[in-house]
Amino acid sequence: MSNILFLDIETTGFSTDWDFILEIAAEIVSDAGHVVGQFHELIRPGKPIPMKIVELTGITNAQVADCRSERE
Repeated sequence: MSNILFLDIETTGFSTDWDFILEIAAEIVSDAGHVVGQFHELIRPGKPIPMKIVELTGITNAQVADCRSERE
């Protein structure tokens, strides 16, 4: 049997020069379709989240205000 890892990363945009990670989430699913592991963390970006990204992801500046930064 093998497992499949599903990984999702949300960012403030598409540039590696000036955009930041907002969220990392992952699930490991067995061949039988059962979730056997999960991870989820919001991350405080190094700049305010653009409104377009808030609308797209549902992640707000208030939600990430007390989270760890990328560097942490």
